[in-house]
Amino acid sequence: MRLNGNAIRPGNIIEHKDRLWIAVKIQHTQPGKGGAYLQVELKDIRNGTKLNERFRASENVERVRLDQKNISSFLPMIWGSPSWIPKPMIRSPSVKT
Repeated sequence: MRLNGNAIRPGNIIEHKDRLWIAVKIQHTQPGKGGAYLQVELKDIRNGTKLNERFRASENVERVRLDQKNISSFLPMIWGSPSWIPKPMIRSPSVKT
């Protein structure tokens, strides 16, 4: 979904410079000379590096929507049986009587 440069809000996840970033802080600035812009503090989702970037209203950015999947339901399809798990990691629940 394409977003106008001044429509970015904190919490939005955007694709910028071929990476995924989350908008942490925004500040709308309207200088006396020149056009207004949005100063955005971005945080890389993978490694946590920060970037301060300016977006003008004429610029467009790609907003990304992330979905969370439960990977345990995909494991049998990928590896078949759980024989790849080391034996010490597999424990029977202890039963107390």
